[in-house]
Amino acid sequence: MSRSHSRAFCALAAAVTASVAALTAVPAGAVIVLDRSGATLGATQLTAAPAPADDAYDPIRYTGSFGYGSGVAIDAHHFITAFHIGNGGIFNYQGVGYAVSTGYSYKDLRIYTVTGTLPNWAPLYTKQDEVGKRLIVTGRGAAPTPGTEIIAPMSTDADQLRGWRGDDLASAGTMSWGENEISDVTDFSVEGDNGALVWTFDRSGLYYEASLAGHDSGGGVFIKDTDGKWKLAGINYGVEGGFSTNGANPSTYGAIFDKGGLYKATQSGYVLLADYAYDRPTESYASRIASNLAFIGSVVPDAVPEPSSAAIALIGAVAFSARRRRNV
Repeated sequence: MSRSHSRAFCALAAAVTASVAALTAVPAGAVIVLDRSGATLGATQLTAAPAPADDAYDPIRYTGSFGYGSGVAIDAHHFITAFHIGNGGIFNYQGVGYAVSTGYSYKDLRIYTVTGTLPNWAPLYTKQDEVGKRLIVTGRGAAPTPGTEIIAPMSTDADQLRGWRGDDLASAGTMSWGENEISDVTDFSVEGDNGALVWTFDRSGLYYEASLAGHDSGGGVFIKDTDGKWKLAGINYGVEGGFSTNGANPSTYGAIFDKGGLYKATQSGYVLLADYAYDRPTESYASRIASNLAFIGSVVPDAVPEPSSAAIALIGAVAFSARRRRNV
């Protein structure tokens, strides 16, 4: 079941505010994961190349760099990314740079055609049963560097740590991954479109519990299907924010496992969030593949399974819309 979300949206995403009415969030960056290796809870990034037997192997190899963000190959001549990151010019995929030409946009998704042939690509997760399933998420960008801890000084807790900032963009550029579970499907641009996947950053979650942060946009959310293959279920969009420790600017965003005791930016100013005995984790968001198959199939027919006759009219309508938005 979808629900309505209203989230702070920073200037980095100004290009897509017109197309995103229901869901607003800070555009995403690097994948930040919990570090449970020490005596106290920390944060890190998983940047080492996964071995072929690892769950993250296919998700990482299907994800390339594009501009400040990422993109995911979906057939021999196309990749899909987030519209709001703009045209990065070159899609760097498995050590090779591919020039891009035609681009088609719908909501915050953008599909580009590359010059040349990609060696392999991600199959799409087309089922609408994502909630409760484990995910692998990929991206590149800001790391939880020393000094990026988010503290809630208004909290009476003995430990006032709430998470780690994801806006240290000088540390961006390295591909990383993490894991989580889909917790919800929510509306993206209009009520009822069920266009976004949601997951939360829980300190009691999976071992490599992951949140999005700055410059993770365009990376992929992958789910393992019943055939054993990791398939693309979403494209990273954003993370809940912004927050302040003192009720004044500048606000920040990042991997926050408990927003209680922090100030939340709203249209009318900052609001102090109640600090409960339980955690209130922030959410990350991705544009949902399964809700946008008509658009994807209109641009890359081979990427989407043969549609039923009931969907043909819708696909035609979306194809017309995509042609009108064509850019080079």
